[in-house]
Amino acid sequence: MEKRKIIGAGFSIIALVTIGIFIAQTDFSIQLQSYFSLEYCMQFVPLIISLLLLFGGVFLFINRPNANFALALFGYAALEEILFDWLGVASTYLSTYSIVLFFCCAIAALWIAHSNSFNLKRLSYRELIFSVVFGAVESLLPNFL
Repeated sequence: MEKRKIIGAGFSIIALVTIGIFIAQTDFSIQLQSYFSLEYCMQFVPLIISLLLLFGGVFLFINRPNANFALALFGYAALEEILFDWLGVASTYLSTYSIVLFFCCAIAALWIAHSNSFNLKRLSYRELIFSVVFGAVESLLPNFL
């Protein structure tokens, strides 16, 4: 098995496990007023980050040209979520184990995306800027609702 498939499968397995954990911890509500509370919105952030990792891992496994973009989206979203929490700009609902796990995966994903390790489509400046802005919005927007 190629390195690309092993890394893609690893990212996908990590994502599926964390999705299962975060869905089990999510408190779904049918009351409309709870949709607009900060606490209700923030509980979905770890799930969104896990889904981005799943897309990046699957795209890398099946050798899609846009895998680098998906990995950059995940990497910046996870890294900005963690860094904004460390800097005190925004709080996060990630647990300590998921912070460590996502930090390691984000560094690896950004390394793969920017170095184009597997000769996929290189990141354009537009994709890079979109990834950084998306990560910042995803991390900061629930705190300002």
